[in-house]
Amino acid sequence: MLNREFTAAQPNTKWVSDITYVPTREGWLYLAVVMDLFAQRVRHALQKQIQELEQQQRRQLQRIFDVEDEIMAKRDELIKKPESRMQQRTSVQPLFTIRWQVL
Repeated sequence: MLNREFTAAQPNTKWVSDITYVPTREGWLYLAVVMDLFAQRVRHALQKQIQELEQQQRRQLQRIFDVEDEIMAKRDELIKKPESRMQQRTSVQPLFTIRWQVL
């Protein structure tokens, strides 16, 4: 018996199981689960690592988006400067005149 000690220091030393049933339209569905208590502890540790890695990934993605925003802002600024200079230097001078008449 486990005496409410649901942890294991080594694999394959403590196992637990349960069985349940679920009613469905086609009849009863029986579900049986067998679990190594050591693996349960490892699974929780792995889940925590996965959560930390997912958080790290979200932070990295946010940094990437922030850098992309900065790049786009600098790009827009770099484009505006030459455009404004080109407009300042542009002048219109008539080269010739065409006269026409409808008959």
